[in-house]
Amino acid sequence: MTAEIVSANSAQRVRTIYHSVTEVISSVGIRVGVALGEQQPPVVHRGQADVMSSELPPARLRLDPALAGRGMLDGGWWPRSTDPLAELPGLIAALDAQVGTVHRITFNDELWRRAPRRITVSGRTVRLGWHGPSDVHEMSVSGAGRDRLDLLVVPPDTSEACALAAMATAARGDNGSHATSILDETRHLTPGRS
Repeated sequence: MTAEIVSANSAQRVRTIYHSVTEVISSVGIRVGVALGEQQPPVVHRGQADVMSSELPPARLRLDPALAGRGMLDGGWWPRSTDPLAELPGLIAALDAQVGTVHRITFNDELWRRAPRRITVSGRTVRLGWHGPSDVHEMSVSGAGRDRLDLLVVPPDTSEACALAAMATAARGDNGSHATSILDETRHLTPGRS
């Protein structure tokens, strides 16, 4: 009986020390818990961010309803900024809901403020490629219900009238122009607008 009491007291001291150390370490931003089997958060690698899609405004996205793949583009997206870590989670969530799970997105990096290699949205990692389409205003999405979706990317500072017109054109199943041409045409159709 004495051995059981000593063993119980030793185990309690170990737990107390562990929790004290955990609190100290956690206070400087490092989380430990492996010893007691606590669930660890997903590992975030360099160049990766983990974002919950429910925390973000919905994506301004318009897709070809048929997604027949007959046009140059399958739709258009109008991000609110040039920060991919702020903008992509909403887009990924919208595409997941509308056409299927997104696995990879490729861009032309000229339009974007930074170029992470992957982003984790709601616990799922999506790979990002930055040597994508030659048109700075296009992006390709892989794994979204078909082999690939090609989307117009409307610059964030575009006027609402131009952005909506460009996305509508890109979402027409028979569109025959690249993204920059569509943007130039819609700017021409709405004089005095950027």
